Amino acid sequence: MNAATIGAGIGVLVGLVLVFGGWWQALVVIGLGLVGLIVGRIIDGQLDINDLFGTGPRRRGR
Repeated sequence: MNAATIGAGIGVLVGLVLVFGGWWQALVVIGLGLVGLIVGRIIDGQLDINDLFGTGPRRRGR
């Protein structure tokens, strides 16, 4: 699957949620989808947790 196919599928899913559920339900679906994406990338090793929640770059000499 390429990115265009996945994007189209997600667009259809969110569209159906909007039609049958409403705005708040669509926002919940989008939010949970983002959480799932982040967790999946962490599990696959494509995203480091320290990149998300780590401290900024440290200064030398202090």
